[in-house]
Amino acid sequence: EQLRTTITLIALGALLIFALSGLLLGEAVVRPLVHLTATAEQVAAGDLQQVAIVERNDEVGTLATTFNAMTTRIRDLINSLELRVELRTAQLQASADVGRVATSILDSDQLLHQVVNLIAARFGFYYVAAFTLDETGKWAILREATGTPGQVLKEHGHKLEVGGQSMVGAAMTQRRAHIALDVGAEAIRFANPLLPDTRSEIALPLIVGERVIGALDVQSSQPAAFDEASTAVLQAMTDQIAVALNNAGQYGREQTRAEQIAKLLEGSIELTTQTDRASLYDKINRLAMQLLDADGASLWLPVESDQIELVTTIDVVGPPSTVGRRLRAGESLTGQVFATGAVIRVDDYQTWSGQTNAFADASIRASMGVPMIWQGKVAGVLALTQSQPGKVFTADDESTARLLATQAAAAIANLALLEQQQRTLHELNTANRRLTREAWQTFTPSQTLSYEYRRSSFAVPEEPGLKLNVPLELRGQTIGAITIEDRQSDRVLNEDERGLVQGIVQQVTLALENQRLTEVAQQAAYRDRAIAEAADRLHRPPEIDEVLQAAMEEIGRVGYAAPAHVTWTSSEDGVTLAAPRAGDGSQTAGEDAALLSEPIIVQRRSNGDGSDNAVTLPIVLRDQLFGALRFHVPADTWNSNLEAILIGIAGHVAQAIENARLIEQTRRAAQREKDIAAAADKIHRPSEIDAIMRTAIEELSRITGTPDVSIRLGVGDSSNGDGRGE
Repeated sequence: EQLRTTITLIALGALLIFALSGLLLGEAVVRPLVHLTATAEQVAAGDLQQVAIVERNDEVGTLATTFNAMTTRIRDLINSLELRVELRTAQLQASADVGRVATSILDSDQLLHQVVNLIAARFGFYYVAAFTLDETGKWAILREATGTPGQVLKEHGHKLEVGGQSMVGAAMTQRRAHIALDVGAEAIRFANPLLPDTRSEIALPLIVGERVIGALDVQSSQPAAFDEASTAVLQAMTDQIAVALNNAGQYGREQTRAEQIAKLLEGSIELTTQTDRASLYDKINRLAMQLLDADGASLWLPVESDQIELVTTIDVVGPPSTVGRRLRAGESLTGQVFATGAVIRVDDYQTWSGQTNAFADASIRASMGVPMIWQGKVAGVLALTQSQPGKVFTADDESTARLLATQAAAAIANLALLEQQQRTLHELNTANRRLTREAWQTFTPSQTLSYEYRRSSFAVPEEPGLKLNVPLELRGQTIGAITIEDRQSDRVLNEDERGLVQGIVQQVTLALENQRLTEVAQQAAYRDRAIAEAADRLHRPPEIDEVLQAAMEEIGRVGYAAPAHVTWTSSEDGVTLAAPRAGDGSQTAGEDAALLSEPIIVQRRSNGDGSDNAVTLPIVLRDQLFGALRFHVPADTWNSNLEAILIGIAGHVAQAIENARLIEQTRRAAQREKDIAAAADKIHRPSEIDAIMRTAIEELSRITGTPDVSIRLGVGDSSNGDGRGE
């Protein structure tokens, strides 16, 4: 029993020792792990500054050391990522700023200045420059650059050859970014002595659509400064700059175009105000030089179908002595434009194959010929020249020149039309004055009409104090004058009195002209009425003799004429018929020409009873003279109105005689047919030959009024040789 108790106590003590040992061992192992777990939880929560305590050199200590190393690497990685994100954010912000500047500025020079300085400041680059392609496409021209080196290069007109030994030229040719991480090892690069600290460089092309318009050159003082990320950012900015630069250029061109159009419109108005050819030609040349910034201009106009002549020139084309020089169609640039009607632009005239020796002494670098089209034809050629190297004419210049050439052609045509109108107006004014003079000479043929009014009975002294002669002018022709005199020696008309006199004189002139026109109209009405009444009487008689008798009566009625005689020669048998006459009525053949050429012949003669006019009035039918009416008219009754009446009567006499002739011819033909029918009826009645012959003889004797008529049958000796009887 005691032994059992001892064993039990020993067992309980061992268990107690084992329990205490387990407790001590667990505390030593678990406590570091719990601490490490808590540290890991804090790190996982984002506190990367926590560090695990390393108290032992066993596995637990190794685990804590490894955990601390991992935490340090994570902390370093996060710090690196934050720096990279910060840098990337700064780059994106800079790119956004560049884009904002690019989209807000429409002036290309200001745009490039802002962009290159912004890139240099935000990215800390050593040097940034922007190049644009020139008109020839051969050179990249420095437009803007940073720092003092950039200013110096701009002042010296720095440019790089496209495709040459430069990174800018290579980037523009290859249409991709060209990077040099170590400029010392780069084969294709322009080493600029003004930029000695450059260690790395990137050149990016400015591309819009399919066109390369320039390049962006960025240089850094740090080697390998351009990685993939920075290159992508710079390329994105370059694309924005290219679009903005293209828009700015387009805006600038449109603005320039609008200014040119405005100047062209103003110039076109000035062209229309030119009244002589010399000033118009000079204005065209000067306007062309102003609009297109040209050094010289010349105007060529056609002189023949295949030649043009230089009518005016300014400056470079040559000295004034070249004016008047001619070119054949197809000769030289101007002749080719004249022949083809197409615009020709030459960027390098000295090497152009189409030049001639006509202007070999002229310092022409670039030239452009523009046809002046008017109504579908080449009305001339406007030639423009540049004397400065590298300065050429663009497509926009060509469009502006076309518009100017059209306006110039219209102005020249309008001036020619104006000159023609002025000549026509001068001719009309001359004719108007002549007609006015003749009208008034006819109105007052024999004497000058005058009227005098004196307010008092005092005679005007030989040298009156006031004597004013005011002409009566009508359509530029003087038809008379008004004379105003005053016996007062110191009498002077003031301005108001002179204006009053002039106004009254104008009204007097108009009143006189109106009265003259009224009398002319009355005379015309009387003339028409007299001719109509005479025509009515002339067309009544059916016989020619009666018509002629009526004609003499009408002439006596309207012209107070003393009847003389009338001769009428028949066109059929030459028989001369005569109306009642006095004196010699003979008419010689020598008078025919005069009678045909004049509608009336008037000869003035004097006798013991006074003077009268011997009048011969030809009778003409269808341009053939058939006779003449001859009579005398007192001189004091003769006037132009009576002459017109007589000529009108003569025309109706001719028509009445023609009608009488036709009536007579118709009557004779009808009578002839009637006699033939009656004779035929009688001749066909007998049934025997003797009776037929006897009836035929009787009818022939009756119709012809011939007492002796015989008929013989047979063909022997009675034939006269032509198959007909005698």
